Amino acid sequence: MKTRLLQQLQLLIGLIAVLLLVVACGKAPSTPTEDVTTASDITPAEKTAEPAMTAKTTKTTTAPKATGPVTVQITSSGFVPETVTVNAGDKVEWTNKHTVDAWVASAVHPIHSAYPGSDINKCNSVERDELFDACTRLGQDQSWGFTFNEKGTWKYHNHLNPGQTGTVVVG
Repeated sequence: MKTRLLQQLQLLIGLIAVLLLVVACGKAPSTPTEDVTTASDITPAEKTAEPAMTAKTTKTTTAPKATGPVTVQITSSGFVPETVTVNAGDKVEWTNKHTVDAWVASAVHPIHSAYPGSDINKCNSVERDELFDACTRLGQDQSWGFTFNEKGTWKYHNHLNPGQTGTVVVG
């Protein structure tokens, strides 16, 4: 009797957890929130998951080099422009123009370690400002910027929607 009751309780708790997960994943806030996802919110399975994209490539782009700060918009269809070319020492700023929160971060999802020194596990450290990782959600019309000092081709993604990707080419 106790075993059956315990099994039913476990099933009920499991169903509630799944329901909460489904509701949370489908919810799109209409205004910026204070809800911040941090490295401690990432499960061990996510930390060891197979990378969804390559970390660094040698592929070149024909986009012209910028001569100063570059702005990338985050939209419902992804990053616009998807690829930017800048000089070492230039800053790229991302602005969320979508109604759904976004989180700009270096490849590879979910660990964010493609750009030298970056790692989602450093988001709550004194190194946070040196990471190619916003380390937090950006609500509608919020911005975050990063200065690229390392030359190379750096892939990035929206941590909250990993299918949205972009590339920064630093020459």
